[in-house]
Amino acid sequence: MLFNIEHDQGYAIQGYFVPDGFSETATIAVYSKETLLAEIPCTQVREAVLQSRRHDTGEIGFQLDETLIPNLQAYSDLSIFDRKTGILIYQRFNDAYHVPLKLFRMEFSLLQDIRIDNFVRPYFQYHAAKIDNYGHETALQAFHLNLVRSSFISGRLMFRNYEQFFDKDYQAIAAIPDPYQNFAERLVLFSRFKTINETLIPERDRIQFSIVADYFEGLDLKNIKEIKNKLEKMPKTVRSHFRSPIVHQLVSTMPGQTIDRLSVPLALDALSRFRLVTLAETPDRYANGIAALLGTDANAIRPRTIHENIVGFASKLSEIHVIETLLEEDLIFYHFLQQALSMSNEFSL
Repeated sequence: MLFNIEHDQGYAIQGYFVPDGFSETATIAVYSKETLLAEIPCTQVREAVLQSRRHDTGEIGFQLDETLIPNLQAYSDLSIFDRKTGILIYQRFNDAYHVPLKLFRMEFSLLQDIRIDNFVRPYFQYHAAKIDNYGHETALQAFHLNLVRSSFISGRLMFRNYEQFFDKDYQAIAAIPDPYQNFAERLVLFSRFKTINETLIPERDRIQFSIVADYFEGLDLKNIKEIKNKLEKMPKTVRSHFRSPIVHQLVSTMPGQTIDRLSVPLALDALSRFRLVTLAETPDRYANGIAALLGTDANAIRPRTIHENIVGFASKLSEIHVIETLLEEDLIFYHFLQQALSMSNEFSL
């Protein structure tokens, strides 16, 4: 999906929305807070889109004015969504509660931290959580939006594909998981992938990790011998999904890209460009850092914590040599990160 707002003159708003479907006609939903003001199909033709064959008819533009929405200029809390996907296209900036900050929360877990995403929503003009669910093109578009002074984006994105934005006006934050706990959580999820609700594991992840889910389906997580045997016999196509995923996400530009020990300093260098970094096992530090950025009470922020069963399972997995080999780069990276964080309350640029 591609979308943007070209101008908001108060009494008129013009923009476009290119849906994923080549012949699809998109419809925008316009709200004032929770009240639906109008649903308007995108019918304006954009010749550039038509000529580039990005859309069958080129009818992807829209314009709002006071004939469609009376007193349009008066709606300081107006927002525009794509009706089908629910993704936010635009919201007017409100000085009363929006912070003039552009923030990206990088996620490393398959189970994304919706607690933080939901908490920060009122503080930002634009908000796009789990942006990786929509694909690379849409994620890029979210970073490129015009008329946005305040933005929060979160997702399990590959840092190198978006690093240009952190040299400009976006700041990144992250809570780095313990490699063994991250591995344990993934193994639990993959063994139950097909029974987990789609709100937790979206369709894009189900497709990407289908071969892994098939391999580990029905795995007895209480049988360490069976787990070890299964891991030792993993085909390369499955093994690549477990090979130091934290470092991989920080230094690679595509899934399956090869990493090695030389990738570790590159990952640490990438992390040095983040505004706030903590360990996932210290959620209070993460909450304090986010609160400082937003100017709010840290006690109201409740980052996701690792379940004690995962912690215990990870401890057992740490004794399996094949896992240590798979996580070699992540373990080295995590060791250096722990050292850096032990010398300060947060690792920041």
